Amino acid sequence: VSNDCFTNRDSIWVEVRPLPEIILVQDTVICKGDAIVLNPLGMDNIQWRNHSTLTTLENNRARVNPRVEQFYYVSGTDLHGCENVDSVFVRFFPIPNYSISPDTTICLGATANLWVSDEVNAIWMENGFTPSIDIQRISVEPNQDVYFYVLLEYLSCEMKDSVKVQIVYLPIPVLPDSIVVCENV
Repeated sequence: VSNDCFTNRDSIWVEVRPLPEIILVQDTVICKGDAIVLNPLGMDNIQWRNHSTLTTLENNRARVNPRVEQFYYVSGTDLHGCENVDSVFVRFFPIPNYSISPDTTICLGATANLWVSDEVNAIWMENGFTPSIDIQRISVEPNQDVYFYVLLEYLSCEMKDSVKVQIVYLPIPVLPDSIVVCENV
């Protein structure tokens, strides 16, 4: 700084520090309805930006269970007050457009043909128990009303669906032990 009378000088040392490093997973894809745990690395002082589908966990981790595809943001501040922000975009695997046989009614002793379209892998289970068969089409002959559940797999995602097979029992005629018929009546 100077004027006509004097010149004065001063200086200031400015240290430019690098932004703190936050290492977060790359944008990721999950199955709709699933959750993922995000674990940022590189800093001890981490702050997740609030979101209704984010739950903070110990050790700077966060569990996210998005209902829509979206970004999640995390910031970190170092000892010098420098802050950096990183984000991850969580999107969903596409849900396949598949078809499944409708609920059906058959007569006792008849066969029901159940099927799932080829867009998904299918594992059929009777009444939701032990997997019975791993194919797209099955033929069943149940002796009572029953649900056949199918576990559908597509791009590492699992979905469930079901088909109800309802049985119609043949009528049982009730006849008396004997019948008396009068002649010419």
